[in-house]
Amino acid sequence: YRWLEWDESHLGVMLDNYLTVNEGSASEFDLLHVQPGVFVESPQCWLGCELTGRLEYNFAYDAFGGETLGTRHAVTGSLSRCAEDGVTTTVYLAANVTDFRNDGANPDEDSLDGWAYTLGAVRTWTFQWEMITVLQAGGDLQWADLRGDNQTYRGASAFLAADVYLNACLVLRPEVGLGFRTYPEFTGTPSRDELIIRAGGQLRRWLDEHWYVAGTFYYDDFASDNHEFSANHFTAGALLGFER
Repeated sequence: YRWLEWDESHLGVMLDNYLTVNEGSASEFDLLHVQPGVFVESPQCWLGCELTGRLEYNFAYDAFGGETLGTRHAVTGSLSRCAEDGVTTTVYLAANVTDFRNDGANPDEDSLDGWAYTLGAVRTWTFQWEMITVLQAGGDLQWADLRGDNQTYRGASAFLAADVYLNACLVLRPEVGLGFRTYPEFTGTPSRDELIIRAGGQLRRWLDEHWYVAGTFYYDDFASDNHEFSANHFTAGALLGFER
């Protein structure tokens, strides 16, 4: 929400929130996530392009089973360049510090507390083609210096997505991603280094110029030689959205 505006710049507030409520004896697994934030954004014209700088801060609070799970402070700075040919490029740097209340039996190995950083870029192409109207690609570098040796990691990832119009009201957005994380201080054997593969997408049907319904499906594979950390899962859902 844009709260204050001056000289085409603005200060705003954000809120992201979700919760789960489980039945009967499973209430111990109730989850609550609250994430308020503030941002300042300033667009400027430069050499025929629009440059937008943005700085945001958010605080996250998570509770599990009615007890505090952890808190996080995060700051993200970004710079976006929008050219007349419809190509938008965004670079960003994010830093966050997390404090989990339970640091495990051996915090020096298992604790997730500490700082994590991400440096990334996203490029978006907009077309006037009959079917594909948007193509998006991006990648990032990640590094986390956490208290627990088993949790400290270095990583990189990349993704590719597109908006494909099947007809005037139906839009398919396929997405694929590939990433890798290495854990240089891991104390166990074999290594828990992992290859991360993501595939899926969203099928959206517009009801009018603002409202839409959509179905989503994603598959994530975390492939590691250490079977304790190797996993894969599917996510599917439906949503109702509004855009203005």
